[in-house]
Order: sequence, then structure tokens, then C-alpha cells
Amino acid sequence: MFSEHSITADWFIQQVILALIHSAVYGMAYHFFKGLSLGGAVLACLCLLVVAWLAFKLFRR
Repeated sequence: MFSEHSITADWFIQQVILALIHSAVYGMAYHFFKGLSLGGAVLACLCLLVVAWLAFKLFRR
């Protein structure tokens, strides 16, 4: 079933990065729309920027 698409390290790293980006986006949206704390939204935004930068560095090579 999965013989054509073997799981590689690059694929796994990509899935982890996508999961982190989704977590940061949902966390930022939750804090923003619920209005719980501005600090939480800023922290989520910073995490998203760091993850995006790491993804850019990893997949640019």
C-alpha cells in the first residue's frame, strides 16, 4: 500500500513543521478572537515566524 511512498526523514520533518505552523496559527487565532491575552497572540506570532524561518532554511538547501 505504501510501497511507492516510503517515509523519509525529509517528509517527516516537513510534516512536523506543518504541524507546528498549524498549531501556531490556531493558537494565535484563538488568543486573538477570544481576546484572552495580547501576549499570547504575540508569542504565537513569534513562534510562527521562527518556524517559518526554520522551514525556509531547511528546504532552501
